[in-house]
Amino acid sequence: MATKNNGQIDPKRRIFEAAAALFVNKGYSAIGVREIAKEAGVNIAMINYYFGGKSGILKDILEDAFGKYYHAQASAGDNSTPPEERVRNLVANVVQFFRENTTEALIFFNSAVLDIPELKGLKEKWSKMYSDLMLELFLQMGVELKDPVHASIYNGFLGGMIKNHFQYRYELEKNKKTAEACVEGDKKELKHIEFDDLFYQRYVDLLVHQYFHGVIYATQKDKMKYGPK
Repeated sequence: MATKNNGQIDPKRRIFEAAAALFVNKGYSAIGVREIAKEAGVNIAMINYYFGGKSGILKDILEDAFGKYYHAQASAGDNSTPPEERVRNLVANVVQFFRENTTEALIFFNSAVLDIPELKGLKEKWSKMYSDLMLELFLQMGVELKDPVHASIYNGFLGGMIKNHFQYRYELEKNKKTAEACVEGDKKELKHIEFDDLFYQRYVDLLVHQYFHGVIYATQKDKMKYGPK
């Protein structure tokens, strides 16, 4: 984290973090530069100086998130790695990426629905990089990304499942709600989920089995019924 000599977070980082928190809480479209400036404790001119406006902040957030997300996937293995081991590494790495960068990760995944001209080129580049990176792993599992049906199901499927969990967790923690509530008469006892290392060890184990074996089974059944594409 960039800081000044007195230990204070520098203005650019304050803007980045304030905007990220606002974007994930309220949505990109609902936030203006004035609100970001107020939250970051800077003036609007400083936002324009560092980022050129609101879309520039979003671009920086997304580029930072994609770089980390891509590394999490790329470091899972290559064609010499047994496919199930590669999937386990992939799931563990992506879960760790979300745990360490929850705000940025949620903004990145939720940005897919945003129609922002300045991001069009970046999205196309990221999509190609993702497809190139994942193509070999999918082939190991019997998935043909050139098949439009396979591509429509499996492109972003794993990341989407993990994103949904962290979106749910984020909402729970933001609203200070609980996952379970037991009512005894007029007394309500609140039981909280512990999102600790043990939780995520089990989460990764179950997701690996569901994803790896589920994808292989489904694609084999598809090929038996419709033949290779």
